[in-house]
Amino acid sequence: MIKDIREDYASYHEWLEALKKDRLWLAQLGRLQSPDCDMQAMYAEALGLFDKDNTRRYWTIYQHDIESTLEDAWADVEITPSMLKWAAIGMLTLEWLKEHGLGEDKGERRKESHYDLLTNDVFSVDIFTTNERLKQLRDAIANAISWDDDKKIDLSSSYMWYWLYAALLDAGMFETNKNRQNRVTDVGFVNQIMKWFPDIMKSGGEGKVDVRKISKAMSTERKNWTMNGKPIGLRDVEANKSRLVGVKQEKIKHFIDVAYKGLYIPLVKLKDDWN
Repeated sequence: MIKDIREDYASYHEWLEALKKDRLWLAQLGRLQSPDCDMQAMYAEALGLFDKDNTRRYWTIYQHDIESTLEDAWADVEITPSMLKWAAIGMLTLEWLKEHGLGEDKGERRKESHYDLLTNDVFSVDIFTTNERLKQLRDAIANAISWDDDKKIDLSSSYMWYWLYAALLDAGMFETNKNRQNRVTDVGFVNQIMKWFPDIMKSGGEGKVDVRKISKAMSTERKNWTMNGKPIGLRDVEANKSRLVGVKQEKIKHFIDVAYKGLYIPLVKLKDDWN
């Protein structure tokens, strides 16, 4: 167990520094630096190195900070030394890929490309095991949202951020705890969307995107979409629209059109394609 490692190293930090000189990491580094390196394949492989223990969850919670991740993983008795070593190799690989996603001309960083790595702070690590899947999810969201376009989920209206959240939640896209309960906060969700869509955020003008304001609006809007004191699923909204007290029928129709039909259904289809 990890306690055996502690007999040889004073801390996880000392162990990590030693690992960076280990022949296994040096061999992996050689693969990464090869002119024939397939960055997309290496990304998927790196994620696979720590997808069966708690290390990936620490990695997600600490927003891909290897030091914080290893500090907790070091103390987790369920993670064996072998699992910890492979996880660290995976995380070091992901860090290297993120730092070296450079263009071919004069070492300039590429604009959006097949190889760019997307940040994932809230979506399920069990589902989104590759960067390609994250890109497909982002594309699906991009097709469903707008800034000041009422034919889509209009993020210029703070309360509609909940509509986006609800579609993703009901489609099972978010990270959950061991009891399969959603662990994503409104603030974390808003920050994730802002990272993925900085251009659409700029559409609102300087100072128009207020995370606290949006989170508060989401909380208020969430209360509208309940039945018998519990949140109502998107699939059940149309059948129960007469029981949604205080929500205008025009708003319910709009919700069904842009959140249920515009995003939820495409997400479910996408998820089916992955299975």
